[in-house]
Amino acid sequence: MYHKISSLMLNLAKSSSGHREVYVAQPDNLTQQVAGKVFILFELEAKKADAKKIYDFLINGIDQYYYQDEKIFLRDKIEGLKLENIFEAFLTKLNRALSEFLISENIRVKSSDFNITIGLIYENQLFFSNFGRNRAYLIYKKADQYEIINVESSASDVERSDYQDQEDEQVVSERMKNFKIFSSVVSGEIPSASYFFFTNENLPEYLSTKEMVLIISKLPPMVATEQMKQSLAKVNSYAPFLGIIIKNTLGLSEQDEKEEILENLSAQSSISTLKHTERKTEDMLSPTGFFDKSKFKNNFDDFLSKISNFFKKLFPFLKIKDKKVKQAVEKTKEQKKEVVDNSSDPKSSIDIKTKIEVVKSSSLFFKFIKTIKNFIVNLFTPNFWSNSFTDIFKNFKTLHPKRKLLIISVALLLIVLIISISITNRQKRLQEHNEQFMATIEEIQDRYDLIESYLLYDNEDGAKLIIGEISDEISELEALNEEQEELLTTWQNNLQESRREIQKLTIINEPEKLFDTVDLNSSAEPRNLSIIDNNLYVSDPAGKIIYIYNSDEKETSSTLINTSGDLNLEIPFVYDDKINYLDDENIVQVDIDGQYENIAVSGLVDKKTNALDIYEVNDLLYSLHSAENSIFRHSPANSFEQFSNWLQEDVNLSSAIDMAVTAEIWVLENDANILRLYLGENDDDFNLDNIDPPLNSASKLITNENSLYIFDRQSLRLVKYNYDGSFESQYQFPDLEDVFDLSIDHQLERVYLLSDTKIYSFSF
Repeated sequence: MYHKISSLMLNLAKSSSGHREVYVAQPDNLTQQVAGKVFILFELEAKKADAKKIYDFLINGIDQYYYQDEKIFLRDKIEGLKLENIFEAFLTKLNRALSEFLISENIRVKSSDFNITIGLIYENQLFFSNFGRNRAYLIYKKADQYEIINVESSASDVERSDYQDQEDEQVVSERMKNFKIFSSVVSGEIPSASYFFFTNENLPEYLSTKEMVLIISKLPPMVATEQMKQSLAKVNSYAPFLGIIIKNTLGLSEQDEKEEILENLSAQSSISTLKHTERKTEDMLSPTGFFDKSKFKNNFDDFLSKISNFFKKLFPFLKIKDKKVKQAVEKTKEQKKEVVDNSSDPKSSIDIKTKIEVVKSSSLFFKFIKTIKNFIVNLFTPNFWSNSFTDIFKNFKTLHPKRKLLIISVALLLIVLIISISITNRQKRLQEHNEQFMATIEEIQDRYDLIESYLLYDNEDGAKLIIGEISDEISELEALNEEQEELLTTWQNNLQESRREIQKLTIINEPEKLFDTVDLNSSAEPRNLSIIDNNLYVSDPAGKIIYIYNSDEKETSSTLINTSGDLNLEIPFVYDDKINYLDDENIVQVDIDGQYENIAVSGLVDKKTNALDIYEVNDLLYSLHSAENSIFRHSPANSFEQFSNWLQEDVNLSSAIDMAVTAEIWVLENDANILRLYLGENDDDFNLDNIDPPLNSASKLITNENSLYIFDRQSLRLVKYNYDGSFESQYQFPDLEDVFDLSIDHQLERVYLLSDTKIYSFSF
């Protein structure tokens, strides 16, 4: 927005003849953007009816000859065509049409009776033509102050062929044909943050240029015109005043614009703000440090009176008992009598009135202080509230029935009004909340659509950032009804799905239940499971039982281990179609028929063994001992009488909990980190990809030909990595309370879970 414009019209109805008016066109936004705003400051001394006809004709001519001109919308396509040329052509057409109109309507006017200014404001450019005695002032800033110059273009050089009453009709007709009032155009740009002020000749005679500059430069245009009206209304004159203020806002800062908008809104909203503007201007024009004692005294007295009356009406039993105040009141009455008796003596009357005012002021002040004191003291008295209600009730009982009915009716109306206002305010707040809620949801939808594009280009970090921001916004939204709650739940689920897609996380809801060992043994206490040829073996050390599940036949059975001693059956591993368990310091081999064999293993005596595994390529057994920072290699197979430390360098294995043997040895630490050991040495360059959320309580490591699987018992997650440490996928089964052990059938791509006494499974 390049400009602001405001018009001033005062005392127009008091003129007995002619017509005076200020007109500012209000085209639609599109037309204004290409054609600007046309304005007229019109004053004609003639018959009222004729002057009004001429004015209406000019206003209609603006729309007909300017805004409907097709050249305005073709400016960009016609080279060299400027808006100034179109405006000059419009004035020429308007002059010709006005001359024809005067002849056709048989209207006789003198050119000397015209005072008219017609102009066009487009962006920060101004074009105008002035005929008569109107003034055009430019108010611009120079250094730290504003200056004013008169840039009016008068029509003094135009021949004003005024007809005489005694001229014949032919002469008059010839003069009307050549009637011309718009002869030249003044054009140019309004300087940045400057003003143009068009007035009739009366206004500068009552407002000095200094006053005009001060009001226009200090106040927004709309407020400035209202302030001028206030000032001119005090003038004892019936002269009409016309004016237009145009302000170029191109050079204003954003803060200046905001302050001006606020002042404009307040000036339009209420008469009280107009008075405030007048006071503001008076303060601005008043000397520095000036103090209005009468205004302060009136405000203070009104305040005391209102507060005192409020307490008196609310608590009628509070009575003033100050003797001095009573004496002052009595003295005031006597002084009033003296005023009547001494009315013949003006000096005496003035003195007595002054004394009465002092007594009244003092009495009012003491009454106020006394009322406040009594109220505060009684407020903490035990009988205060009971006396208050009793007093009010007694006063109510003494009232006339009609007054009682009136009070009850008013009370009910107030209650209904308060309830109605409360309901309306609540509905308004709900509506505002709903609009804000839906606006936020629409904004969230727009941002949520970006996640898919981020994932398309593997920008997971950008997608995570958007999901986090949307989650924070949704958590701050308050749902006030069931529909909004469902909408928030839907969005939370959508975000959760998107987050899982980025995390490559698959949620296994309600995995398939295969069987419950309690069905085979009511006191079953299964602890681990293994897989041989698509058969699942679940060990029960306490019952010395192995439960068997045939995956092909989907049948269950159990085998009792033939031994009279105790069995631990820890750390199972499969070798030579037999299940091998660690039993203290020995290996127990159990076949599918329940037969077992104890095999002594050297090197396990008095050592904590964390993991066992056999590398079937060379039939060598490897044992992990974190407390010893050692990995022992036991040979030959089936006897394990010889052992040695396989490590060729010092490796910190204090956090190791499990191990898997392939061509390398993979060691799992409790923080879910994996060490890759090759030929007895640690591969320092091997690292696992970070995942979301991170693992923090790894419990088991499983390998196959291409992949590493880490099971996190606390978060119930199975995470799959490639041998190069790159993350591939993860699975979570939150419906299970706890999982003791886990095994994978790589051929069937199926996972088996031991939870309490039950066996579950799911496919990759």
